[in-house]
Amino acid sequence: MARSLAQRILIEHRYRTEFPFPMSTAFYHYCASPTRNNVIRAQRLVRAAESTLRYAAIIAACDYATDSVSNETVLEWVRNRWLQKKGLSFGDWSGVLEKILTEFGTTWHSPFLAEFGKTDRKRLSSVIEPIVADRNRMMGHGQRQAS
Repeated sequence: MARSLAQRILIEHRYRTEFPFPMSTAFYHYCASPTRNNVIRAQRLVRAAESTLRYAAIIAACDYATDSVSNETVLEWVRNRWLQKKGLSFGDWSGVLEKILTEFGTTWHSPFLAEFGKTDRKRLSSVIEPIVADRNRMMGHGQRQAS
């Protein structure tokens, strides 16, 4: 029991100190949730996932947009998603990230974050899609979070 508590404390510390601000804050709120209130913990975990996905999509889009051989059609697609009046949902952010990652190896050869090039897109989709579906079921489909 003491070992698992020590591991949890170490993981929580790493989330707060090593993750970028938007992600660390979301994970901090999840970790600080009352352990007896599973509904709040689930909501905060989903928000942490949304924050992580949104951050990854923004970094990937910026990286792709500054690449010398980026595809203008893809950039226009991303712009249209980001500039829509209704705001982006969790599923929209997921779609933006997937669209940009699809360009790796075709028009995008050297991402700033090497991990983008190593991402297994099918596996990423298989992990994200159920989270998006659960989030929509739990919080409402298409509900936008304030960024």
